[in-house]
Amino acid sequence: MKVEGVIVDYEIKELNYEAFIPIYNNFMINDFPDDELRSLHSIKRMFRDGRYSVLVMVEDDVLLAYANFITDEDGRVALLDYYAVTQARRGQGIGTLFLQKIRETLDVDGLLIESERPDKAETEEDRITRTKRIGFYEQNDSIITEYTWEAYGVIYNLLYLPIGKDVDNVDVGYKIKEMYGFTLPKSLLEKYTKLYIE
Repeated sequence: MKVEGVIVDYEIKELNYEAFIPIYNNFMINDFPDDELRSLHSIKRMFRDGRYSVLVMVEDDVLLAYANFITDEDGRVALLDYYAVTQARRGQGIGTLFLQKIRETLDVDGLLIESERPDKAETEEDRITRTKRIGFYEQNDSIITEYTWEAYGVIYNLLYLPIGKDVDNVDVGYKIKEMYGFTLPKSLLEKYTKLYIE
């Protein structure tokens, strides 16, 4: 990539659990509210079971962005669990570039993306933020599916970013339930999640 006549070399790396711990402790705890963060213990279990992965984009070994994924049983569809650009690099097109690099790197049919519904926001500021977030994903070829996904009282649009297969060839509703079923006991899944078409 060229920026104002300077060649910039961004590198995409996949992290193992040990390499991921500093990302969690130094970035994720600041980038996400406590009630949205999975515990390290939970993430470690998913890493161990081969169902969790983390990609980072770095420049000269300096972290620019990170993305965490939960994969389905077949390893063909991934849920975008966390996605963030470091504070110092926000607003510079890094998010768009990283998402493009993810599509080139991941060997999956597509990505499921949960994005909080703007019409369910409690404040105008939150509504604007949610609208921008969905707009970002749509500008990067994500499709808003017909599904609404509710988890622990938060209502999401369920989006799909095609990589290897179009949305018509993936049962998005089944896949989101499958992936949450991997992270939650069945009793909690039934009590705190809901999938519907609205």
